[in-house]
Amino acid sequence: MTYKIKHILIFIFIALTSCAGQNETPDQPAMADEPQLDKLYENIVVQGFDAASDVKEDYPDAANECQAGMISALLMKNVYKSITVEGPDTVYKDRTLLVKANIKEMRVVSTAARVWGGAMAGSSYMDMEIMLIDAVTQKEVRKKELNSSNNAWAAAWVGGSSDRSLPSDMGGIIAEYILSVVPYK
Repeated sequence: MTYKIKHILIFIFIALTSCAGQNETPDQPAMADEPQLDKLYENIVVQGFDAASDVKEDYPDAANECQAGMISALLMKNVYKSITVEGPDTVYKDRTLLVKANIKEMRVVSTAARVWGGAMAGSSYMDMEIMLIDAVTQKEVRKKELNSSNNAWAAAWVGGSSDRSLPSDMGGIIAEYILSVVPYK
């Protein structure tokens, strides 16, 4: 193999194996650096995930997929006494945290664009605002902007599966954020 071909293959390998997502921007501190809430919480009640009107129009299931991904990830950790979705008869117990979220902006590269354009179709991304509210006092105890984007080269390599899983993957990122800042028993 010639010197030039080796370098091209190394570049392709690095591009395809680089990180498929991120959950922070340079001006946003890492989750581990953010202080925990002052109060211990045993119960999580999800008040619902919403989205900007253009996001709802383009991706009608995104908020539900993100919410389901977060709940699933929190349930798998099994650290809180209960994790429920708010209903009309929900009674808030002491040490209950309410979780609200809003998808502010989102782009998911379509399968057709990924097949025909590959990495040139660009990255998929999702920008969200998360609000944590103490159920007893109804005071917001934390507000956080979270975002994630995939690597266009990696997405092209896996046929766009990281594009399609972005909302549920973002739910997992939100769950990790909650676990890192919300004290539990």
